Amino acid sequence: MNKLTSRLGAACLALTLVTGLGTAEATTEPPPKAATGPGATVTLVTGDKVQVDLTGSATIIDPGNGVFAQLTLNGDEYVIPAEAAPFLGSTLDVRLFNVSYLVRAGLDDAHADALPVKVESGGVATLGPQSRTLAKKDAEGFGQELAGKWKAGQKPGTGRITLAQPEGAPALPADPMAAPADYPEYHTVTVDSIDRTGKPGVMLGSIHSLDDPTFTLFQVGDGVEGTSQAVFSVPAGHYSIEASVLTGPVLDMGSTGALVIEPEFSVTEDMSLTLDARKAVPYETTIEGVPETADTQYDLITYNRTTVQGDQVGNPPFGNSVTALFLMRLVSGGDFGVHTLYATPTRRVTKGSLDFLAMTSIGGPTGADPTYKVAFHEPGGVPASLTRTVRRSDLTTVDSTIHNTPGATSQHPELLSTVYLPWTQTTFGVTSPLYGGKRTDYWYSNAPGKVSWEPILRPDLGLRLLGERRLIRPGQHLTETWNKGPQVPSSSAPYVQEALIGIQNTPDTNVTSALQQVCVACRQGDLGLLYLNPYADSTAGHYRSALDGLAKVEFYRDGALAFTSATRGDGTRLTQLLDLPLLPQPAEYRLKVTGDNPGVEDATSTTDWTFRTTNRDRSADLPDQAMCAPDPTRRCSFLPLLFVRPDLPLDIDNATPAGEPFEVAFTVRHQQYQDDPSRVNATVSVSYDGGTTWSEPQTANRGRDGRFTTTLTSPGSDGYAALRIKAVDHDGNAVEQTNLRAYRLAPKDQ
Repeated sequence: MNKLTSRLGAACLALTLVTGLGTAEATTEPPPKAATGPGATVTLVTGDKVQVDLTGSATIIDPGNGVFAQLTLNGDEYVIPAEAAPFLGSTLDVRLFNVSYLVRAGLDDAHADALPVKVESGGVATLGPQSRTLAKKDAEGFGQELAGKWKAGQKPGTGRITLAQPEGAPALPADPMAAPADYPEYHTVTVDSIDRTGKPGVMLGSIHSLDDPTFTLFQVGDGVEGTSQAVFSVPAGHYSIEASVLTGPVLDMGSTGALVIEPEFSVTEDMSLTLDARKAVPYETTIEGVPETADTQYDLITYNRTTVQGDQVGNPPFGNSVTALFLMRLVSGGDFGVHTLYATPTRRVTKGSLDFLAMTSIGGPTGADPTYKVAFHEPGGVPASLTRTVRRSDLTTVDSTIHNTPGATSQHPELLSTVYLPWTQTTFGVTSPLYGGKRTDYWYSNAPGKVSWEPILRPDLGLRLLGERRLIRPGQHLTETWNKGPQVPSSSAPYVQEALIGIQNTPDTNVTSALQQVCVACRQGDLGLLYLNPYADSTAGHYRSALDGLAKVEFYRDGALAFTSATRGDGTRLTQLLDLPLLPQPAEYRLKVTGDNPGVEDATSTTDWTFRTTNRDRSADLPDQAMCAPDPTRRCSFLPLLFVRPDLPLDIDNATPAGEPFEVAFTVRHQQYQDDPSRVNATVSVSYDGGTTWSEPQTANRGRDGRFTTTLTSPGSDGYAALRIKAVDHDGNAVEQTNLRAYRLAPKDQ
């Protein structure tokens, strides 16, 4: 059973194809939505199971030898198994596969063992017109019947099945395949599709205007009973069509697919087109050095089409901006052979632009095995051949050490990679639950000067630690240390465009300036502006996603409270784009930021800054890739915040042996691109009762390498240590960094 993935947005479409089998997660991370419950599991009418996480992201559980179509419409995620695709719109209401609504309506597996349905006269497969529910235990059989009907070239009945709104549940969203009542009659474009075997194919596709980026239509050609036509009604103009053309079930009830593109044509009258999957070429990548035990492979093909105005046409993967991303993905397992991904070569376009990206991630059967991730950027469109070979010597080696979160209820981190091109970004890779320890992974890009990479660790409970973005070089060797405690604010200048979210806190998948940064804390006139990531691990360049950065904030001017987040909602706020009202004359300010790590009891982090500034401070000296804010055209000056970065001798579990001497080491610096502070003095205090009582401050000595060190002796019992570091520079700027549950005390025999 092969299954396909496509994403439909509010005005336009992006399609994703996933085929094969394995433990890989084919994931592109969406913007945040309302929480839908931690890891809600949903059973579809076909029996397939989908996991919906707190962000709304849908992951197919045990995909088997399958292909799925994923659509996103107005923030709702649709997951459509291939066996249902031929019958969408006619026999099956696409909203049966709206997993976001199923969770909102209380139809997830934790709250319902059946799905409420409406069946029109005539019935559908084994569901007669009197059916009111489909028991989830019977859903897999219904899915198998649909696959059998597709194989036989038959409709599964004369009726139509729709999802019924449960009593007290939110109203059903609008049908994304229903045309408006006042739909205009323009020219008719009739599209036929031919599958890889020469038979009528099942087509999921869209037509985009190259003149008007807001005009896109989505249709399905079902390929059943000898026809595969999809009919579009469009005004005169220039258009592009892209589609997934599925080849119907074979003996094992599996299906295959191809990305077929007609990148540029004119519509002046009624016309017909044929999308022929037989013209598609295979995407096949060989990576030298991959061990034979690596049995999970994930291939991704994506392209970007722009209008004559330079706007991306179509729909983004997450339905939240005007960008377009068409994804085809393959997951395959060694036990069942490799299912090849296909795409049709394209001619060079004359209106707008066409870019193409192919990616492969290969991993082993367990999370401890290395992954191999390669990206091929092809400006100009789909090339005539998609056969690629990567030499072992051209791979970038990434050695990582991953620490477990002390006291976390979940210890199953995942390590992903985000790849940025000039026109988009995508998170991809074979992911499996990892365990603390050392690992090695490999990256490659055929365009090292254009493609940047950013590693992402999900250490626990869905939080994200992001690493430094880099333009990697063939043969380069990188090292990363992840999740080493305690959590402290990041002194690194944040990127203007974070993955899936812009600096204005608006979703933006079109990351055109991946390496562009903005200063952490700067002053323009009487406005102080923070782009602060309040939580990071101990590695320079790492930061926790701004989406996870809510904190309690207090701000004082000359001792008087000028702002507090306590008056807003739950008492927290995002510390990105935080305005600080400053005075023109010299003044003393205090900024206090407190946050926690969800799921780890009492693991709070509080940073209390005291600093002095005036509107006559000298201009900040920023490199070309960093800019002042909020107005990049005006000068700014750094706010002299001091940042503490610990470097503690902790094991993989962020622990140190109880009852033994323990060296506390740390640095005290300004934010990135600002000169280091002068003549800094620092002290350390420790608490072993959760911060109720603290030891006397102990002076830390500064070495020639700039590190401060002092030695503590922990008690003989296990538990957790809280750490407080205070530092003050020659100008009177100070910081007090307090971490409860900073590290764990492990018994000697552990």
